[in-house]
Amino acid sequence: MRRLAAGAAALGVVVALAGCSSLPSGFRSPSPTGSPSPSDVPIGTPFGDVAPREQVTDELGTYLHVTLSPESLAATAVDPATVGASIAGSTWDDAALLEAQRFVATFVAEQTIDSIALDRDMAGWEQWLVEVGPQYVDLADTGDLIKPDYNADRPVPIFNDPSNFTPRFVRDGFPRLDDATIEVTSLENLPHEGGEWLEVSGVSDVAYRLSDEEARASLAQQGFDEEVIEGFPELNDGEDGHYLVHLEWHYVVERTQDGYRFRGYDLLWDGIVEGVSQA
Repeated sequence: MRRLAAGAAALGVVVALAGCSSLPSGFRSPSPTGSPSPSDVPIGTPFGDVAPREQVTDELGTYLHVTLSPESLAATAVDPATVGASIAGSTWDDAALLEAQRFVATFVAEQTIDSIALDRDMAGWEQWLVEVGPQYVDLADTGDLIKPDYNADRPVPIFNDPSNFTPRFVRDGFPRLDDATIEVTSLENLPHEGGEWLEVSGVSDVAYRLSDEEARASLAQQGFDEEVIEGFPELNDGEDGHYLVHLEWHYVVERTQDGYRFRGYDLLWDGIVEGVSQA
């Protein structure tokens, strides 16, 4: 399996985001001009741990943006097996743990795996900073959030490949993905001067819908020989396939009177075109 982005590890999870980026109490994705706000749009039938909600149109077409399924485990309960020993004696009671977990899991659904930047490279990231970022952080003082990670040309708090190897996913009015898991694997208290932070860690597996044409174009961009590409029968069957992505994420949050603030993150991913060996 090919590592998508050199230096895809973002920031160490205990590294503070300079400027104490301000966040609202709940995540809501942007809606196109003239469209109702996502909170006013009913959630569709869940699939995996996500559910479709509002329609989004960009230069590539139209799709349904997803949110966290209200039926998912991350939205409904804290698994005792995920609660680290550091939680004992802290101010993170059961209700606070569930609220923070739901907050992070919603971000993972709406932004980490399905943001407007997802498959639109640098242009998508720049639009996210302008149109979405202000809903979550004070862009006048974002510090590390907008600093490039390692040798990359942009940070990766969300899935937006700095190497620009992400294929263009299917846009036909339906979600760009047809399966996604959002699993919280650990909750850890991080004592800090003036309060306590919570590290919410987890994994996600996402199946993005991918046409044969876009799969071939993406592989060619990555340097695959045309003869090799045409040798994969899955890329010539006339049916949409998938781009399969596994993500490991860590987000550190601090409680505030208005909700939560992000204090750090770490995001890694691997991706592969379904049916194609990229060893």
